Amino acid sequence: MVQSLLIAVRMAKLSRGPCVGGWERVLGEVCSDLERFSERLCSEIQALGRQCEETPPRLQHYDPWGRRVDRIITCPAWGRMKEISAEEGLIAVGYERTYGQWSRVYQVSKLYLYCPSAGLFSCPLAMTDGAAKIIESIGVSGLLEKPFRQLTSRDPKRFWTSGQWMTERKGGSDVASGTETVAKPQPDGTYRLYGFKWFTSATDSDMTLTLARVVDKHRETLQGSKGLSLFYVEVRDEQGNLNNIEVQRLKDKLGTRQVPTAELLLDGVRAQRISEEGRGVASIANMLTITRIHNVISAVGCMRRIINLGREYATKRVVFGKFLKEHPLHMQTMARMEVECCLV
Repeated sequence: MVQSLLIAVRMAKLSRGPCVGGWERVLGEVCSDLERFSERLCSEIQALGRQCEETPPRLQHYDPWGRRVDRIITCPAWGRMKEISAEEGLIAVGYERTYGQWSRVYQVSKLYLYCPSAGLFSCPLAMTDGAAKIIESIGVSGLLEKPFRQLTSRDPKRFWTSGQWMTERKGGSDVASGTETVAKPQPDGTYRLYGFKWFTSATDSDMTLTLARVVDKHRETLQGSKGLSLFYVEVRDEQGNLNNIEVQRLKDKLGTRQVPTAELLLDGVRAQRISEEGRGVASIANMLTITRIHNVISAVGCMRRIINLGREYATKRVVFGKFLKEHPLHMQTMARMEVECCLV
């Protein structure tokens, strides 16, 4: 609750600027929701986030009958986080445009509150927001109408999350030379993807956007960024079976262990090309921008949480006969952190 009050106070200052007319009215309407959401964070979400941290995902390669299933098993709290994200409109708010140009500010405010307690479910939300933005920029019609509705839904039963499958064995930021996955055209206009994605976060997502090189009629591919196109993939079919995807293993990471991150073999994955051929890197740029913004929101939100905890701890911890808050050197450090956080 304290965090949402801080947001309200700081954002109220925006209304004094010459370019932000109308924000004061919006602030009055959304403050009650931020307060309610803050209470939910304390009463429900915080504990779920802790469960996500304590119960990392695991991979079941085979079912009891010896059939290859590659089932990623997450804790119940992870699934509940997905439902809450839909109920709270953590993605939907940014696309409903209820508050016009301020809808994104409202969305960011909720994410700022949510991220420190999210058990890192903020990761799939970042990619979900990025995927929705790409679809919106391309045009919400035909094939992309369904995924856009699912990604921006407030209904927990319909809400989808999206992955972002880019990194391959060569890795690095040079996507143009590092992507070896190929896309073979099919008679019905779809494609089949063949390749190996070395680092895929939130692999339990419902859909994903990924890059691949289209194989031409001479069975050749164009190298460099001009050879990359963007594809839409539904991870599972209507029966819940993986779309010709083999989960080789889950990453044993130092951090972010709550998020299922896997190495995937794409062996004829059914896909739809949604960018112009050779415009994959340019088309996925919106997703990268959105996910980076989410990273900033998460970092600032966590910093605020750390400062709040530090200030509270300083009123309880006794050192050398006095409370920690009474030691000038400690309070100087806290003051510096507060200033840095406010500046961000």
